[in-house]
Parts: sequence; structure tokens; C-alpha cells
Amino acid sequence: MDTKKILAFNVNHLTDARFFAAVGAAFIFFDGNEPPSKWIEYFSMMEWIEGSNFGFSFDYLPDEMTLSELSENGIKFILLPSESLIKPLDGLTVFSRGSSPFSSNILIQNMNEVITQNEMYWQIISEKISTQDFDQLKSLPNVGLAFEGTPESLVGVKDFDTLDQIIENWQF
Repeated sequence: MDTKKILAFNVNHLTDARFFAAVGAAFIFFDGNEPPSKWIEYFSMMEWIEGSNFGFSFDYLPDEMTLSELSENGIKFILLPSESLIKPLDGLTVFSRGSSPFSSNILIQNMNEVITQNEMYWQIISEKISTQDFDQLKSLPNVGLAFEGTPESLVGVKDFDTLDQIIENWQF
């Protein structure tokens, strides 16, 4: 895995989706905890944005009907809590949040039998990460950054300055 990978999860508006696509996020997971009526918006967003792999993140284990619906709408990835165990569906890759040596990591474990490589995504939950910690992360193999979607200040308006600085430092 390229150590410069980025993952975004619980994204629930176009402003975040466009930003993360623009910075080259490998994965954008829309917030599947929202009501299914909101999912129609997410499916539309995927048509407007290019360059990322789209999925849905859940805080619970969705039923088979829900997973089938997602798959039918072109979703190939889902992100579940670590305690969730699921038999993969054809064409659907299941990722799981888990624990690791760092308390705020997201462990992305591909549960498809064909792909066995594990990747770690460090969740940046504060702009106050030390330079030493950041440099240590950059030196680890198979590591990327994970960001959780956050609300807009107004529709279409959000300050990305801090995220821009973190991502720029990560990529160079």
C-alpha cells in the first residue's frame, strides 16, 4: 500500500465528499447510519465525484436486504464495527474498525478471501498531533490517514485549512 493513502468515513454531505475526492482519498464511506432516504443523495453524489472508491459505513450490522440494495447500487465496500462478522457477498468487500497499538486507529481488514493484505488507517481526531508521532506514522508500512466527516458551517461552506495542512504534510 502507498503510505500516502487517505480514507474518509461517515461522510454525509457533498462538501466533504468533494474535498476528500480532490485530495485523492482512496476510499470515501458515506454515513449508512442515516435513514435510507438520505442514501439517494449519496448515490447522486457518487455520480458527481470521480477518483475514489465509494462505500458505506455503519455502526451496526446491516441486514442482507440492505447489503444487497447497496451492492445493486454500485457499492463495493462497507465499513463495520470490529465486533461485526459477516459473510462477504459477491462483489462486496467488508472492512472493519478495530483496535491496534494506537487507540485512535482504524484497522481496515479486507475480509474477501482473495485479498488478504491488511492496511492501517490512523484516524486524525485532532490537529494537535505531534511532529514526532506524525513522522512515526509516515515511517510505518501499510499506513494511511482516516478522517471522519464533520458538519458544514453552512450548506456548501466548511473550513478545510487544518485538514489541508495535515494532508499536505502527509503527502510530502
